[in-house]
Amino acid sequence: GPAGGEAWRRDFAFRLGPEGWVEASFRHLDRVLVAARERGLRVVLVLSNRWADHGGFSRYAAWGGLLDPDASGDGSDGRLPDLRPAELAAFFRCAPCDEAFAAHLRRVVGRTNALTGVAYRDDPTLLAWELANEVAAHSEAGEEALVAWVRRHARAVRALDPHHLISAGHIGWRLRRGRAVWARVVGLEEIDYADSHAYPHRDP
Repeated sequence: GPAGGEAWRRDFAFRLGPEGWVEASFRHLDRVLVAARERGLRVVLVLSNRWADHGGFSRYAAWGGLLDPDASGDGSDGRLPDLRPAELAAFFRCAPCDEAFAAHLRRVVGRTNALTGVAYRDDPTLLAWELANEVAAHSEAGEEALVAWVRRHARAVRALDPHHLISAGHIGWRLRRGRAVWARVVGLEEIDYADSHAYPHRDP
């Protein structure tokens, strides 16, 4: 979320402004992992969101200078708009955006649970890391940038955690071209399994 935002944002944000880490949110994530382990559940931990809900790529894009940080997505809650296809391609190539995302990745993947003393990298409750929810690309330039982005950040996760699976979080495809880039992304040696999100009432 934005730096100096409303107090309610601290209830879910991991970060308010580029340097405003919210330790209480990380401790809540620690509690989630403990509760999952007590119930015999495995967790796929998603590191970001392609969509603007609760920040996502749009917030990184604003921090990196690609979006107006005061832009409003729908006029109702002050959140940023989702990145349009050209903006998404630019995001994958944006060095400041990349470093902001990488800083979050390092902080989460490198974390040690404050309740159990177990490093996330060693926690059997964690099934996998997902780089981001529903990444995709919509142009040839965007596809190349996406593949490079996934490879770069998957390698960063693997350097911190040699034990758990890694997925890109790719949404899947609707057309032949989309399937081709999906296949490239999930076929990277840095990626351990394929994602595809089904919306049966929208995509019969």
